[in-house]
Amino acid sequence: MQLLKRSLLLLCVLALLLGAAACKKPVEAPEEPGTGRGQHADEAIYETAHHKLTVAMLSYLVYSEYHNFINYYGGYLPLIKGDGGAPLDTTKPLREQNYSVITDSVTGETVTTTWYQLFEGYARQNAEQIMVLCEAASLEGYSLGEEELQMVEDYVADVEEFAASNSMTTADYLAKNFGADVTLAEVRAISRYSLLASRQSERVTERIAAGVSDETILSIYENNKADYDTGVDFLIVQFNASYAPANADAVSDALAAYESAQQINRSRMEALAAAADRAAFEALLLGYFREDAVAAGKEDPDAVAVAALAEALMQNYEKPESETALSAWLFDSARAVGDIKTFVTEASARDAESGNLKKVSSSYTACFLVQGLHRNETKARHVGHILFMTNTFKGLSSTASLTGEVKTLAESLLTAGKTLSAENMSRALLDKMMAEGAITEATAEDGSVYYTVDRAKFEEYGQRYTEDGSVFYSNVQLGMMVAEFENWLFDGGRRADEISFAGAVETTYGFHIMYYGGEGDEVWRINARADAEESLYKAWFDASKEANPYTENKALWDFVAVS
Repeated sequence: MQLLKRSLLLLCVLALLLGAAACKKPVEAPEEPGTGRGQHADEAIYETAHHKLTVAMLSYLVYSEYHNFINYYGGYLPLIKGDGGAPLDTTKPLREQNYSVITDSVTGETVTTTWYQLFEGYARQNAEQIMVLCEAASLEGYSLGEEELQMVEDYVADVEEFAASNSMTTADYLAKNFGADVTLAEVRAISRYSLLASRQSERVTERIAAGVSDETILSIYENNKADYDTGVDFLIVQFNASYAPANADAVSDALAAYESAQQINRSRMEALAAAADRAAFEALLLGYFREDAVAAGKEDPDAVAVAALAEALMQNYEKPESETALSAWLFDSARAVGDIKTFVTEASARDAESGNLKKVSSSYTACFLVQGLHRNETKARHVGHILFMTNTFKGLSSTASLTGEVKTLAESLLTAGKTLSAENMSRALLDKMMAEGAITEATAEDGSVYYTVDRAKFEEYGQRYTEDGSVFYSNVQLGMMVAEFENWLFDGGRRADEISFAGAVETTYGFHIMYYGGEGDEVWRINARADAEESLYKAWFDASKEANPYTENKALWDFVAVS
């Protein structure tokens, strides 16, 4: 959705962390006597009936983009550049560094984009959003409330405190990081504008969302089926055989086993290819899976076979960017439900020329098309989590760097003689929630035990302890989260209000105490609604921009982000 590209308040906070990283900037001339500010600092580049953005404000936006870029890419900065350009050098003026240099192979025309122009482009996008949204807010009689204005003042105070903590005056800090034109007045003004634009965008988005009906969503789908009918369902199985004897004494037995496996798998492919329908195909698979489970000495081969059959079903598989033999077959326009295809890659263990034995493998794959191109009717799921990040507690031996209730919980671990870690923190919080009566034990119809927690209570704990910015995520789709997170969330046995007790879920980020909030809407419907809302938002934005246009003094851009 075409919302404000980023929260500028967040950009400001990121910039605070980078006080020493500001690049050397070119000098604007002439300057006003006795100050470091340029003579154009207070002139408006953008202006509407009620608002304006000055040269100094745009300098702040440009360098906010710069600092955000550095913060985001960090150690990867030397690898980031455009075609024909060079990586960002934080010791050189932005206007003297080329992000890209591209020559048209037909016309021979060369287009050069400097690093300054790259960040200026992002700032222009933000500026347009601010102008259109803030003007619309004013025309609707909407303005920031006392609480929101205080948020800005708190941020301004943080800027002053940060500068002081680094033994710098606020003016020196701002000049070093955002250019000599920028004072606290610009920080306050642009922060207010950013927040007002963000709030107006939220207001418009909510109005639009409330007006999108089921009929609108269905119409979007019917008129754009190619955009939504993108997945196929199919059954797929692969059997493998390999020849790799452990030692010379095992050659004979290994070769016999390999050739036997080849013959068995050929027969399986032939039988599967001849299956009359899905039921026959699945019956064969169940039999093969059970045979292999018995051969492997599994305790319950029937259960193993049923689980393997469930894993054999691929749903809502979308065409990959790089075509494979399988995808070419699946997405062939001639494909029909019930079609079967086998893919056999077989190798002899004996070299054709020398007759010597060699390590080889063979694969045997069978595929049954269950459903052709269709919309994704899988239901998204709602989830909550309380995250303790691995990096926060890695190697931590004291609670000096922690605050609030997280610090108190950590101190309880040390008192109990336990080490500080994300895993131990998550277990400690789960034990605390259980001891305080927040977690309830429940018994399912099949006799299995699980644990639940009231959503409001989970949110209360989440706000006190989580290291993520959000406790809850709505309409999570497969592929949106890391694998371990999704494995828990999309487990078929999840029950309403279930919590991951007695252990949290570990991911690359840390340990997540999980909460299951139930099923959401169907994926295709979520996407169609999002497309409808985006289209309507863009239409509103364009109409608002046309009805209440802003003016731009383009010549003044020459004085932006210089000092």
